[in-house]
Amino acid sequence: MNKHSFFAIAFILVIAMVTLGMAEGNVFSTNSSDSSSEANMVLQSMIFSPDSWDFADTSCGNYRDFSFELKNQTAYSQSGNVVVSETPTFSCVSGCTYNLNSHESQYVQIRFEPYKYGTDGNWSGELYAGSAYGTVSGTVPTPNGCD
Repeated sequence: MNKHSFFAIAFILVIAMVTLGMAEGNVFSTNSSDSSSEANMVLQSMIFSPDSWDFADTSCGNYRDFSFELKNQTAYSQSGNVVVSETPTFSCVSGCTYNLNSHESQYVQIRFEPYKYGTDGNWSGELYAGSAYGTVSGTVPTPNGCD
C-alpha cells in the first residue's frame, strides 16, 4: 500500500467516525479539566444528574419523590420521553417529556411508590432518556400493608 492509499483510507475512516457520531447526536471534544499532559476524548451525550438514587425505606401505601436533572450535553436539540422500568413501583411524575436545545437541562421527578413487598423488600429500576441512563432503588422495610 502506498502512502496516498493509506491517507485516503485514514481520511475516509475519520469522516465515517464523525458522521456516525453526529448521526447519534454525539460530538467529541477534549476534556479541559484533565490535569494530565494528554487530553482525553470525551463523548458528549444526554445524562441524568445524579445518575443514581436510593429512595431508602418506603412503606407500601406511601411514596417518595426525587428530581433528577436531565442534561443535554450534545451540540444538537434532543426530544423524547423519559422511560422508567419497573412501573408502577417507579414512575415519572413530572418533566417526563423533554425538548432540550444544545446544553439545556430540565428536572425530571421520579416517584417510588411500592405496592407490594418485592424480592426481599428490595426494588430497583432504570431510567432512560435518549442516551441518558440512570438507576433507582428503594426498600420496603416490612410486608405489612402490601398487596
